Amino acid sequence: FLFIGLIACSGKSKKDVTSIQFDTLRMAQTLHLDNDSAKPYVKFITNLTYVKGGVKPYVKDSINKAIIATTFGDEYQNMNMLQATDSFKQTYFKQFKDEVGPTYIQDMQENAEQTRKRWYNYTKTMKSNFIFNDADILSYRVDIDDNTGGAHGMHDTYFVNFNALTGKPFGLDDVFTGNYEPALNQLIMAELERKMKVKNQKDLEDMGFFASDSLAPTDNFYISDKAICFYYNVYEIAPYAVGALDVEVPFAAVRSMMNTDHNPLAELLE
Repeated sequence: FLFIGLIACSGKSKKDVTSIQFDTLRMAQTLHLDNDSAKPYVKFITNLTYVKGGVKPYVKDSINKAIIATTFGDEYQNMNMLQATDSFKQTYFKQFKDEVGPTYIQDMQENAEQTRKRWYNYTKTMKSNFIFNDADILSYRVDIDDNTGGAHGMHDTYFVNFNALTGKPFGLDDVFTGNYEPALNQLIMAELERKMKVKNQKDLEDMGFFASDSLAPTDNFYISDKAICFYYNVYEIAPYAVGALDVEVPFAAVRSMMNTDHNPLAELLE
């Protein structure tokens, strides 16, 4: 079964001079091994927002190229949203057939009674939206849920931020100046300690933090009215039981570190 839908909407913030028009691509398809409903299935679901119009073509193209790369990978960035989604789906379905097909057949031959179809089912859900649209800044969020029959599925969230007037994505090096990382890292650490209700970094380490990697400011961030928010996915800096971590650092705390020359957040900071 395949469902594809497009929904149009528009967004205009109190400070924006342009009204960006959005579309949402909804797709849902389920495929069983050998097209047999008695066999394991793969399910692919999307609800993905992208720019339809309301801005100059080069702005639209720049934004859509970046959000497609963030959602699916760099190899899809020169396709439009429908092409990229369909191509990614076909690759995902092939992965399911290649990984599950031979294993399921072998397990059924060896012990059909103990082979449970649900252990082999794959489901991927991809959702996205613009979560911030103000002061010529756009923040875009992508949520990906992936279940490949294990004990628990995986959830990852990714962000990309844009100058809405140019369509150009921006990162931390565009916002901050000089050797900002040590001081920013201290602010993130302090917020983590507050969030987890501990006294110091050692307490965090005792909880399993930083076992795989040390803390560093991540480029996976988004913008809110009063803060820059750093998002660490599951396992990135903490064990699975802790979950994903959203660390908010107020603009007031980092204003002295910010770039004063063409900073994309300049209007927001006024």
